[in-house]
Amino acid sequence: MKIQAGQARAIISNLNVISEIEMPVKTSYMFARLSTEIQPAVDAFEKQRVALLKKHSEVDNKGELVLDGEGNAKVIDMDAFQEEYNKITREEIEIDADPIPISAIGDISIKPSVMTVLLPLLKDDNDPSDEDKKG
Repeated sequence: MKIQAGQARAIISNLNVISEIEMPVKTSYMFARLSTEIQPAVDAFEKQRVALLKKHSEVDNKGELVLDGEGNAKVIDMDAFQEEYNKITREEIEIDADPIPISAIGDISIKPSVMTVLLPLLKDDNDPSDEDKKG
């Protein structure tokens, strides 16, 4: 299964949300495995993001980001930063796991906003077009 690096951050955040919901062991295992597969990609993405910020922002004499009053980096060249940032968000990540069938989730309640983010990890058991998510 493939996802974009930019999606991975939101996916991990939402996997953390649903990890608090009681569900069958098999389903919990599938979500935990996906989280374990995606987290290293999120960590690598975050390192790239910070490196880009340091490249395009004010840094102190120790090479650390100079932050404004709201805790944001003082970006000097926002256009260059955005261009490079957008490029890394679109990088594809291969996830060594199968999509989770929606039927495996059962009758738990998930907010639509969470479901929207998790859609790349799910497949509809009744939709033959979802079969292409396997690879």
